[in-house]
Amino acid sequence: MHQPPIPFRNAGVHIAGAGQDHPFHEDQFWEVMYLRGGHIVCQQGTERFAMHPGMVIIHPPRIRHADFATTAYLTYYLWVDSDTAASWPRLCYDDEHKSLERVCQTVLQEWGARNSDREQMLCLLYDQMNLLLSRENHETASSGQAIVAAAEQIMETHYREKLTVGEIARRIGASPSSLHAHFARLRGQTPMDRLAKIRLRRALAQLHHTTLTLDSIASLCGYHSASHLSRRVKAVTGESPGRLRVRV
Repeated sequence: MHQPPIPFRNAGVHIAGAGQDHPFHEDQFWEVMYLRGGHIVCQQGTERFAMHPGMVIIHPPRIRHADFATTAYLTYYLWVDSDTAASWPRLCYDDEHKSLERVCQTVLQEWGARNSDREQMLCLLYDQMNLLLSRENHETASSGQAIVAAAEQIMETHYREKLTVGEIARRIGASPSSLHAHFARLRGQTPMDRLAKIRLRRALAQLHHTTLTLDSIASLCGYHSASHLSRRVKAVTGESPGRLRVRV
């Protein structure tokens, strides 16, 4: 019986400490990168994605990408030579059963093995990974758009409140994990990152167009205090709220 060629071209683990970035590089093959632990910001081309444990990012061949370590982290990486990879989602979350994590771990075990059925096992593992990623791509496309839109409507309307991911998910009838997954895939950020941008946009509008005190603006825009608001404004704009007002 003829055995098809193994689609995997390499497999490994990358471990690094906080601040130990992985500089820009590009690969000959598709790269499936699974973040097992820690937090990084992954840049692919000109786009940046906040990565959390359980997230998968797919790097196409010859596309420059880099990882910026905000904490110590561990990733699994698999190089794939297959046309089917073009249909996979660029970014997704693993399911609640950690199916993709188990596939990656088993590929790593088989990659260095010398079993007589190693090639057959790797081909079967590739088929499983392909099904999982294709299912993620097809099942979440339309439903994901609706969930993200509903969540963003909640944020735009209730940004003054002390919203959490769990509360937003409850209001729209979704699970927190699916909300995270859809935002990662469709927005390249977490739900709370999106909420922070909405609050900052509202706060900057108040700074530019009203004479309200910082305490009042903070209360209106969902910040804990005036100092919390000031830190956020300075972190994003490089200017204090007072200097921004002077410039208007």
